[in-house]
Amino acid sequence: MSNILSLENFDKALTRKKWDLKKLANEYDKKYPSENGKTIYNTLRKWRSPNGNPTLNILVRICDLLECDIDYLLGRIEESTHTIKSIQEKTGLSETSQKRLQEIIKTPQDGKEMIAILDKLIQNPAFSIFLIKDINRCYSKFDNLKWAENSPLSKNIKQKHDIKEEIELKDSGDFLYDQYRRRMSDCHDSYDASLFRIQGDFGKLIDDLIQKCYYENNPYDE
Repeated sequence: MSNILSLENFDKALTRKKWDLKKLANEYDKKYPSENGKTIYNTLRKWRSPNGNPTLNILVRICDLLECDIDYLLGRIEESTHTIKSIQEKTGLSETSQKRLQEIIKTPQDGKEMIAILDKLIQNPAFSIFLIKDINRCYSKFDNLKWAENSPLSKNIKQKHDIKEEIELKDSGDFLYDQYRRRMSDCHDSYDASLFRIQGDFGKLIDDLIQKCYYENNPYDE
């Protein structure tokens, strides 16, 4: 009988906890001590052999320690839990993003308030406009900049001239060089202006939401 365990997911689960096999065994032994005092370490090592299938009761406990579902360790799902998989399918939020939100909630000071502000941010119609309009504009400007940097003219100049020759070209008033530099300067300016606008819009939106949330929680300060 071949091993039913997904060693790849098993190793990923260990990495997420920043554990190795010995650390996992130690945590297991502390939480589920054996009556005869034996460690689980050798059993876990056998899991890596072709026929080293885990028993159900040990697997359930390991999943509890590694904070994952059994289906993850069996390689049936790519996300560590079915809940995370469901949220990702419905929202597009990666497992890393979901765990980051959970970390914010658990922050001792103002964690829930931070999530409340983020929730209001997502609900705000201006945020949708911000995402669709401003980010698309900024991305378009960046795309133009990359196109200019990879254009045949740009490649031709980069291939033919070293820094010393570029300085000489700049002073000589070479038409192609001037055309290339103007194009690059316009693209950079356009992208920088778009980026500045997107940062300003986002900053104003966050500022409005913080003030709104503050006065909702402190009505007598108005």
